[in-house]
Amino acid sequence: MPDLKPRMLAYQGKLAQLGQGLLRLMAIGLGLPETHFESYFRKPMPMLRLLHYPPQKPDESGDHIGTRAHTDTGALTILAQDDTGRLEILLNSGEWVTLRP
Repeated sequence: MPDLKPRMLAYQGKLAQLGQGLLRLMAIGLGLPETHFESYFRKPMPMLRLLHYPPQKPDESGDHIGTRAHTDTGALTILAQDDTGRLEILLNSGEWVTLRP
């Protein structure tokens, strides 16, 4: 796959542009100047993780497939999902909640 690296770098660049646009929209939504968050992201460090989970039977627990519980360290997480979903968040109450795509 000789073209994987340039394709993934281009994809990461597009995600960074999306993130910058989302930050502008969030500022506007908060009643702040559109450029309010720019000074906080002068040297962004985007991270691209490519994960693929093989298909599994509906009655499988899925405990053996996935990534460990973790905290995303960036300001934004942009997640491409299909209709299967399975992103979960941990509430302050300690309850895990599955989010719909």
